[in-house]
Amino acid sequence: MTQDAERIRPMPSTSPMTWPSEPSFVNASERRVWAALVAQLGERDLIIANQRFTVRGNDHELDFAVVLDGHGVVVLEVKGNRVWHDGETWWQDWNPAPKKIRPVEQAMSNKYVLQDWVESSSAWAGRSRVRWAHAIVLPSSEVDARFSHPECERSMVIDANDLADIGNRLRTLLDVQASTRRATNAEDALAIHAALSGRFLPQREGQLSIEARIAERDDVVERLSAEQGRILDVTSLITRVEVRGGAGSGKTWLAVEQARR
Repeated sequence: MTQDAERIRPMPSTSPMTWPSEPSFVNASERRVWAALVAQLGERDLIIANQRFTVRGNDHELDFAVVLDGHGVVVLEVKGNRVWHDGETWWQDWNPAPKKIRPVEQAMSNKYVLQDWVESSSAWAGRSRVRWAHAIVLPSSEVDARFSHPECERSMVIDANDLADIGNRLRTLLDVQASTRRATNAEDALAIHAALSGRFLPQREGQLSIEARIAERDDVVERLSAEQGRILDVTSLITRVEVRGGAGSGKTWLAVEQARR
C-alpha cells in the first residue's frame, strides 16, 4: 500500500454521486485527487471531473468540482509535479524547463463558468443561490502552513499533506465564508447533475418532428436504392436475369432502373 493510500481514510459505506459515472484521467495527480475525494465524501455529495465547457467561443476545462451536502460548491484546479511561487508567479516543474502557470486564476474562472451554466439551467429553476468557492490542489508539492498571498489564502491550497483530509478542508473553506447565500443540499447536487446532462438534446425517432422523420426516410430510401442499383451493375454482362422477392423488396424499382439505363 502506498503512503498516499495509507493517509486517505477508508471509503464510507456509500459512495458519492459522480459526473461522469466513470471519468478517465490523463495523469496520476488527477487520479490521486479523485481517489481521495471518493474515499472521503458521502452519498449526498457530488464529484464532477474533467468537465469541458465552450462559452462564447472560449474553451474551459474544469478539473474537479465538488458539491458538498450542507456546505456548498468548490471548484478545484489540480497541478501535478512540483509547484512553487516566487513572489510574483506560480511555477510548475516541466520538461524541458519549468513553466509559468495560473492555477488560482483558472480555478476562479472555471468556478464562474460552472456557476453560470448551472444557474441558467432549467434544472436549477426556482432555486436560490448557494455558496461557491475555488481552490487549488498540489498533490506533489508541500506548502508552508504560513503561506499567504493576496489572490490565495492558505486555506485555498490543498497540498500533498492535506490530501488525506481534503473533504473536511473543503467543507471548512465554504463554512467560513462571510456570505448570506445558503448551504447546498442533496437536491441541489441532483439539480447540478441534471444541468450537466445538457439542454434540448437531439432526441430519438419517437420524438422527431414529422419533417425530420420524412427526411430520415428519404435518406434510407436513397441509400437502399443505391445499393439495389449495384445489382444491375454486377449483372450488366448477363443477358437474362430472374429477380425474385416478396412485396416491397424492390423488384419494380430494379425493372424501372434497368429500363432507364
